[in-house]
Amino acid sequence: MMNKVEYLDVLNDYLLKYYSEEESLDILRDYEEYFLNGKLDGKTEQEIILELGSPKIIVQELRAEEKNVSKKQGVFLSLSKKFDHWFEKGLSDRYSNREIEIMENKCDKVIEKYGIFSFMFLAIFSVIEAFLGFRFLAGITEMLGVYIISMSFLVRTNKGVQTKSGKFLSLVNILIILFYFALAFRGVSDILEIGFDLAFFMAVINLILVFFFSKGMFFLIIISLFFAIMLIILGGIWFLFVGMTVFGVGLAIFLTPITLTALSSLSLSFLWVVFPIMLAIGLFIAMSILIKYYSIFIYRLVLKYNDWIKIKFMYSRVYGRKTKEDEYER
Repeated sequence: MMNKVEYLDVLNDYLLKYYSEEESLDILRDYEEYFLNGKLDGKTEQEIILELGSPKIIVQELRAEEKNVSKKQGVFLSLSKKFDHWFEKGLSDRYSNREIEIMENKCDKVIEKYGIFSFMFLAIFSVIEAFLGFRFLAGITEMLGVYIISMSFLVRTNKGVQTKSGKFLSLVNILIILFYFALAFRGVSDILEIGFDLAFFMAVINLILVFFFSKGMFFLIIISLFFAIMLIILGGIWFLFVGMTVFGVGLAIFLTPITLTALSSLSLSFLWVVFPIMLAIGLFIAMSILIKYYSIFIYRLVLKYNDWIKIKFMYSRVYGRKTKEDEYER
């Protein structure tokens, strides 16, 4: 008759056929707790094993239950688990080789949380600066945005600003920016086009470096890149709403005296005079509410994205691995 350790080892072998190491560890914890509760109730290990039944049947039942849940929750859960599987092996190997440590640097945490926000607004500001004629400043802003989003990608692979990888990436970007400064001081006429070309070149170089430093975590980078592009579009819509509101307020301030004078000359009732003013105020309030909740939506979207990347693809795997090693040491 098997004891607790042998039973859990067999169960773990069956689990690893269908689940990742982290998922198997989570399931085993539940069954270890079941053994603990059973012993507190005065049961022997053999009695608890008889209650649980065959490890193979347990895994089959878990798989069947998971399929039912997946059908109810849609395709996102399945895609999420596939992404987990893609990233876990590389992270596990790197952690076992002591290449990964839990990120504690405050600067890295700020870049991780607000890097995409910064990139989104800097990209939009560079377009505004170019439209206003600040050609050199537009190029610098674009390059700064590329550096921040690249460092944000690197931080998500636990390679922060203070690491060798982070310093090397920063050095490469600084050299490109200094080259742009040198061209500007020489009085190059098409400085705006050169700035955008260098920003694109910097983005390609950074993508290659991050891919190299992160040990091939290409899917993580691509997901972050597409999300950043989506946020630029959402940020552009936000600026459109704000621009419409500011333009509407300015237009209302300019036209209100003219409108009131014209309406008063027609000898209309008081309601006809008040109605345009109330309509303008109502539209301003409506746009302000829309901008407020749209801003909250973007902010929460970025936070949820950060949690999704960080918890699912990064720290969950590292902590799971570390917890298992701690248990073996006991």
